[in-house]
Amino acid sequence: MTRTGVDSGGTGLRQAGRDITGNVVQAGAVHGDIHFHTTTVSPLSPIVAGPDRAPSDHDAHALTSGSSGRSVVPRSLPRDLAEFTGRESELRRLLIAVGLASGGGATAVAIHAIDGMPGIGKTTLGVHAAHTLAPKYPDGTLFLNLWGHTPGQEPRDPFDALHALMVDIGVRTDVLARHNTLDDRARLWRSLVATRRLLIVLDDAVDHHQVTPLLPGTRGSLVLITSRNRLPGLDGVHPLTLDVLPHADADRMLWRLAHRTPEPAEADHVTRLVDLCGRLPLAIAITASQLRAHPTWPIRRLADTLSARLAQDTDRLEEFDYGDRSVRASFDTSFRDLPADLRSMFTLLGVHHGPEIDAPAAAALAGITPARAQRALDALHVRHLVQETSPGRYRLHDLLRAYAHTHAGRLDPAFRWQATSRALDYYLHTAHAATRVLPARRTRSTPITPTPPAHPTPIATTDHAVDWLTTELPTLATAVEHTHTTHPTHTLHLSNTLYPYFRAVGHWRHSSAMLRTAHTTARRTGDLHAQAAVLNDLGYVRRRQGDLNAALAAQTQAFELHTRSGNPRGQAATLTDLGYVHLLRGELGAARDTSKRAVDLYALGGDLLDHANALNNLGRVHLVRGEVDEAADTLARAVDVYRRSEDPLAQANALNNLGYVHVLRGSPDQAVDTQTRALDLHIRRGDLLGQANAHLGVGIARHRRHEPGPARSHLAHALRLFTRGEDNDGQAETHNALGDLALDQHDGQTAHAHYTTALGLARACGTRLHEANALIGEARCLHGDGDLVQAASRLREALTIQRAMNSHSPQAASTARLLAALDDEQPNH
Repeated sequence: MTRTGVDSGGTGLRQAGRDITGNVVQAGAVHGDIHFHTTTVSPLSPIVAGPDRAPSDHDAHALTSGSSGRSVVPRSLPRDLAEFTGRESELRRLLIAVGLASGGGATAVAIHAIDGMPGIGKTTLGVHAAHTLAPKYPDGTLFLNLWGHTPGQEPRDPFDALHALMVDIGVRTDVLARHNTLDDRARLWRSLVATRRLLIVLDDAVDHHQVTPLLPGTRGSLVLITSRNRLPGLDGVHPLTLDVLPHADADRMLWRLAHRTPEPAEADHVTRLVDLCGRLPLAIAITASQLRAHPTWPIRRLADTLSARLAQDTDRLEEFDYGDRSVRASFDTSFRDLPADLRSMFTLLGVHHGPEIDAPAAAALAGITPARAQRALDALHVRHLVQETSPGRYRLHDLLRAYAHTHAGRLDPAFRWQATSRALDYYLHTAHAATRVLPARRTRSTPITPTPPAHPTPIATTDHAVDWLTTELPTLATAVEHTHTTHPTHTLHLSNTLYPYFRAVGHWRHSSAMLRTAHTTARRTGDLHAQAAVLNDLGYVRRRQGDLNAALAAQTQAFELHTRSGNPRGQAATLTDLGYVHLLRGELGAARDTSKRAVDLYALGGDLLDHANALNNLGRVHLVRGEVDEAADTLARAVDVYRRSEDPLAQANALNNLGYVHVLRGSPDQAVDTQTRALDLHIRRGDLLGQANAHLGVGIARHRRHEPGPARSHLAHALRLFTRGEDNDGQAETHNALGDLALDQHDGQTAHAHYTTALGLARACGTRLHEANALIGEARCLHGDGDLVQAASRLREALTIQRAMNSHSPQAASTARLLAALDDEQPNH
């Protein structure tokens, strides 16, 4: 009978077997990059029983005794890895579990299974743990490779596995020949080891069917199993699942296996290398072996070379094939063992570009039912070919993703295109359903009717919509990035569909990337209307990111395109957003004129919601200009139009601005009431950035009502939401409000910190209004510290900004009075 030993990656083979006298010849198995040397167990003498009498299980001692009468004590563990690195946490958990079982009066054999994806280091950890535990098991240690994923080998049959185990403890082959059924051999095995304390390592198991007959029947022994598969059918097992190495352990492993002394100058390049390896131990070991073979190579050289090759979109796994080890070969053995339906699903996951997937999306991708897709994903999860990141959601390790992508590239192009189309149809349809229940910020610029998937996901509530969109956002963004050339319509529709979500919750970096791709796609298709719509959306995102110059440029270009294509409604929408950009830039005259043009265009005909938005923006401009009566009138009109629109909750923004009117009129009670109503509406509609604005307004009004505790709570909540939504402008305004509150509480140090932060954010954004307010706040703090010169300097900067914005504004007049009073205080005045 032939026995073969292989490493956990399944890439190196050396033959082993048995000589004609029945001696056991252990394979020179490959363990990582270690070769186990050949050893021989001494032959046994004949047993007492004659040839006509079959031995019974009670002959156990005779069956395993040599001529000296001493039992054979097997020591067949492969040698431990001298450079074993990491896995301290996993090893500690395993040793503690074994110790608790042995010290707690366990009544059954202790079974521990180490499972994980190919190349994760299961065998290495199992052997290292076995060497650590071996002294506790005086009757010997056994190591048996079950060939679960060995190239060119069928998994070892339990009948043959029992033969190998019992020969290793000294049972003669002629005795085993008379136990010619699996049950007979299993019974004999249990009898032989019943009174022994053995440590048995069963390496590379397929499933519980292969393992169960090999287990001792009584307590005292320890069984360590390694497997690429989870073993849910093996009762009483203690599973230990291995993940990729933590960054520090991965770095240390590369240093040690490469036989390099850690150098600070190379540390970043080592981290780059292990990240390119996906922190997979097998890939790290292969990379380290290249460095070991080329001691003159700087680590940076290999890191740069590998990065450059991968950037060329080549087959990534080619870079992890060196000597007799290969990540691809390790993956191949798992892939080839899959049933046809699972091979198909795994391959299609290489078509899917998102970082995660769930059963409904996988069903659309494969053209099957969600129930079948769920079963397939579960089966791949059992085999460690996908990872479950949260209930019902799965991802591929980076190298497994590259492997799946390679297989997907071999599919018929038409079949691959159809699979991608089905997945994009599913995502677009579900995103459309989700954004329809979100608060409507404006009328959709390009109404669409998505193609319904075979098995749509229903979304009826705002919470469900936000949860789904937030969860799937990375996948949607990646889908747009990778499919815009093959599926341009899906790209444009997804960017347009997701815009209401971005306006509600932020995520500007994702939004910006998607809109840039959509703009490129729209230009390529020559669609002027789509180009204008995308540019206007991109301008809004740039404004929320704090890049007012880019916002102005994008929306000016959008307005020109709407004019060229004869789209007055698009012109009005762009003017509404442009007015707000001018407002933030401190260009109050342009802000008023632009916003009035938008209101007038909508008055000629247009959606009520869009008209109300334009009125709301104009009211905000009047507020900043200090035109309180005009602001109150305009905002009241906005509230009335909002109430007549299809979305009565949209009045929240206007109510919030009306609250500021009440603050300026010295009516903080009315302000609190109005802005609390706005906050309640934003909460009901699930509008996170709207909630942030409302919390800011309520906080300012509470401050004016001399309620510092509630004011601070609302402002802190606003800051958290603005930060979460990546809204730098909102953060600047909130820091100014927190500075005002702290200063009135005589906490000058905290106030100064808030104003300084607000000033930095405002200058980065180009928001002149908030910059001036931050400078005035700093001046007040410096005045309190007695630094009159610097205080006056800050006030002069603020006054210059305010006069440039509106020389006749009440804010400018107030700052001028403060500066005059400060000048009077200075001794040399």
